[in-house]
Amino acid sequence: MPEIPIADYLWNKSNVVIHAPSRFMAEVMEKAPYITNRVRMLDLPWGTPEPRVAAKGWERRAIYMGRLEKEKGIDVLLDAWEMVQREDASAELIIAGGGSELGRLKLKAQAMGLHGVRFTGRYERSMLGDLLRQVAVSVHPSEWHENSPYTVRESLLNGVPAIVSDVGGMPEMVHGESGTVVPPRDGAALARAIVAEFARRSAGTEDLRNAVAKRAMTDDDHLKGLEALYGMAASVTLR
Repeated sequence: MPEIPIADYLWNKSNVVIHAPSRFMAEVMEKAPYITNRVRMLDLPWGTPEPRVAAKGWERRAIYMGRLEKEKGIDVLLDAWEMVQREDASAELIIAGGGSELGRLKLKAQAMGLHGVRFTGRYERSMLGDLLRQVAVSVHPSEWHENSPYTVRESLLNGVPAIVSDVGGMPEMVHGESGTVVPPRDGAALARAIVAEFARRSAGTEDLRNAVAKRAMTDDDHLKGLEALYGMAASVTLR
């Protein structure tokens, strides 16, 4: 608490330019009276698209990747999965990641009588390609305001559409052929989106690749944007 008035004073007196990697973050920061009109949005670099070699049975398989914590919305995903399996008993869900909620979530899935749900535990980044080639869609049901999560970006770069909650910067990352935006904490809407993505089978398609290419920030464009931001900051500082 003692740092807050000091930080406010310093921000108010300085002429810094602030880099926000999402429109969501930019809009939040611009509401602060001491940094208005000094925020510039520049997306993070997305990296290089990866070739997709789909594994057998990918068409009816979804994946969650990330920390297993309360705010990540995995309880809502399990509730939604119960509805998905009423529509398609052959559907499978991979939950990849570790966290303090792992044990409780396993018990919940068991108590609900869910089948086809597999908890793989913590994964390394080198395993992402193998995980994503097994699935038709990735699911990101977070209930808190994610800024620009790498898991969404990694899914799209691997040719897998993403279903994201309508919170934070995630809705900026998917549109059209690249995925679906659903209300947070809405299991029914999430279930409908998963079933629809299973039916659409857009993973690895040219339409999805084109949609991602239009949205993705290249390394070169990101560096050019950073150079412009540094130039702007330097000109302010040297006045």
